[in-house]
Amino acid sequence: MSNKGKTTFMVLIILVTSGSVSAMTMVSNCEIMSADGYFETSKNVARIIAKNILLDGLAEGDCLNVNIPKCTPEELQGIKIWRLAKAVWQDDFDHRNDPGGKDYYWLTGEFKNFDKGEGTDEFALEHNYVSVVPAHYDLTAYHVLPQLQRWEF
Repeated sequence: MSNKGKTTFMVLIILVTSGSVSAMTMVSNCEIMSADGYFETSKNVARIIAKNILLDGLAEGDCLNVNIPKCTPEELQGIKIWRLAKAVWQDDFDHRNDPGGKDYYWLTGEFKNFDKGEGTDEFALEHNYVSVVPAHYDLTAYHVLPQLQRWEF
């Protein structure tokens, strides 16, 4: 059995989503870790989000992109439902050499937020709110279907 379809689907997800959304899909079965010293905040938020999902459910194919600000539980302003900001990572590659002298390239880049308004995940993080953005992975461009259905094959 070929996994070509699944591989293509995952590549599309990585190409069209933010880093946190891509990471969420890749590590959904991994244990929660926090290297920044704010584990207590993350643990509390994860408990609240998980409890709500267990009580209210989440439709098949839907997921939540949850971003937690770097702050203590006391500094946290709350949890809000937001939308994704219109933002991109402008990738760059830094040429480096490993200890053996072999070339390699380190992915770097700059985050560009073109959406400075309230109600976005970026606004939430800047103001110590947890950002919860509902997401669904149906990449179909439904508005194009009628046009394509008129094509002759």
